[in-house]
Amino acid sequence: KQFQSWQNKSSVLKSQTDELEETTDMVVLDIKELQDSETLVKSLVNSLDKESDETMTLSQQLNKNLTTLKSHIEEIILDWEVYNVNQ
Repeated sequence: KQFQSWQNKSSVLKSQTDELEETTDMVVLDIKELQDSETLVKSLVNSLDKESDETMTLSQQLNKNLTTLKSHIEEIILDWEVYNVNQ
């Protein structure tokens, strides 16, 4: 009778161990997938940072160019006014 009890406990423990191994395998797979996702997200963040920096640089250049254009337009307007006065 004692042997039967041990055998039953052993069977239960074996079953639980199998379930734990299966669950562990699933957790390991989940961790690998999360690592892959993390790598992808880091790559996307780096790309976004780079693009943001480029956009900032371009916007600063555009601002500078527009300021220069405004100045040139103002000079042209003044030149027209002087030309009209002299006509």
